[in-house]
Amino acid sequence: MLRVAHCTLALLVAVGAFVAAEMAEPLRFKHPKINYALIQLDEARMAITRYQKEVGSLPASLDALSAAGYIRNFGSDPWDQAYVYRVRGSEFSVYSVGVDGKDDLGARDDVTFREKHYSCEEYAVNCPPSAAEATKLASLLLALLSLVCLAFVGTRGLRRPRGAI
Repeated sequence: MLRVAHCTLALLVAVGAFVAAEMAEPLRFKHPKINYALIQLDEARMAITRYQKEVGSLPASLDALSAAGYIRNFGSDPWDQAYVYRVRGSEFSVYSVGVDGKDDLGARDDVTFREKHYSCEEYAVNCPPSAAEATKLASLLLALLSLVCLAFVGTRGLRRPRGAI
């Protein structure tokens, strides 16, 4: 028969496993620089598109876009490199050369769009879960089940036995 002690023990094990996993590998952001670069690139694309619609041509540079008041001073990417802006006819591209600082024309490790697959080794994104992350998830699920168990067992104990007044 399931008892409160069993549910409580499972909850304590879950909390202990989570704490141990957290000590082994603390929760952290997965490379916030790439997210910041993607936000800046989205902002630049919107400003370039708006400029093109209003002026009738593409800006000559990101500095020209900034000087025209369409975007704040753009500065450098999170790796202290200038963003790359290229115009080909009526088409444009804007991207960051990424963590290696080499211009791969938007390919390889260059930061371009959110849909692109970025490597775990270079950007710490798209990585398989670590053992500590899997342990944390499992311990949270065990804790949730333990709480459901406690609620179930607790409500059974509150019922009046048959025939009681």
